[in-house]
Amino acid sequence: MDIKNMQEAELKAAIKKVMQDNFGLSDIADDADFIKDLKIDSITRMELLLKLEDEFGVRVEDNDAQNMLSVDATAQLLKKIAG
Repeated sequence: MDIKNMQEAELKAAIKKVMQDNFGLSDIADDADFIKDLKIDSITRMELLLKLEDEFGVRVEDNDAQNMLSVDATAQLLKKIAG
């Protein structure tokens, strides 16, 4: 997927779809905290990171990955990386 040409809502929906398809999560609020609200542990967060990298054709640096704490934050990060 080409992040550069995606609207923010479209990108967030795509992130949620990856989460639903791969981890069985549903009804994900854009601002839901991955750790506190969705109970995603560190291993699952790493798996999510890898799935998102594959889906969107980007590489997320480890220090940036720490900021992936919600769909909102993840969308902003992916947009920034895509340039």
